[in-house]
Amino acid sequence: MLRPLLSKCADLYLRALTDPFAVFSEPPCIPDLAITPSYRFSTKVRGFSQFGSTGFAFVAVSPLAVGNDTPFAAVSAPAFASTVVSINAPTGVGLFNDNRYPYTAATSPAMRLVGCGVRVRYVGSEFTRQGVTIPVAQLGPSSTVEGFNTTVALALPDVISYTNDKRWHGTTWRPMLPSQTDYRTTAAPVTTVSNADLAVLLTGPDGAFFEYEIVRHFEMIPSVAANGTQATVPSEAASHSDLQGMSMIREFLGTVSASTMGQSLYNAGVSFINQHGPTLIASSLIPAAAYVNNRNLRLEF
Repeated sequence: MLRPLLSKCADLYLRALTDPFAVFSEPPCIPDLAITPSYRFSTKVRGFSQFGSTGFAFVAVSPLAVGNDTPFAAVSAPAFASTVVSINAPTGVGLFNDNRYPYTAATSPAMRLVGCGVRVRYVGSEFTRQGVTIPVAQLGPSSTVEGFNTTVALALPDVISYTNDKRWHGTTWRPMLPSQTDYRTTAAPVTTVSNADLAVLLTGPDGAFFEYEIVRHFEMIPSVAANGTQATVPSEAASHSDLQGMSMIREFLGTVSASTMGQSLYNAGVSFINQHGPTLIASSLIPAAAYVNNRNLRLEF
């Protein structure tokens, strides 16, 4: 198995961004310049729902939601009567909290999101199986999946669709802005639709079931909570910095579709970094005209 040219922390971070449902050897963290020791934990939510009469369904997520009393996911139900993502629809949409998050929104220490994934699979009858699954990520400033239908989603250059089958299909959190890796205490519910950054859209036969899973990986530090009290964490682990590793990870993520995730995407990241890593490292140390001979790992001018 290929090993990436990354520190252990950066390797875990690559895994959290590409294959967040994997089994981790230890909790992942972000290898940036924030050297404060942190508490690390993960949460997972799963469930089932059904298509309604319109044949359209969705699972939308606010990755940055804080607290076990904050709605962080919206899932359409059989009574949903639209063909666009409508998180605050009066009927036919279920709102779900992340009950495994260890604090309420008011009492939570400051957290930052290391990784998040949402995935869905069709589990209805094979006799009536039809339709597609479309994973979507909207991570830019003020971006949201609210109002998306299949046409809007498939018009995006980094989105692809999958014919419904029994396999999981989904998308992951890939931070695009410096603020998206900051520590925060703001609740960020999915009902404030500008927070809905990840979604999976589906089409399928009326009444057919689909299964969904959402996983999130966090770092947390002692801080003043939203209610003004001092909030503590159960334990802390040392932080690590690997800015070159983060740079290589971001270079890779800029080359792949937002509609891909899993072990194969992680493996592709390892291959990309092993192939291009020496050049990327050299470009941060020497002028742009420098060239790295990848075979001999020497600088040539």
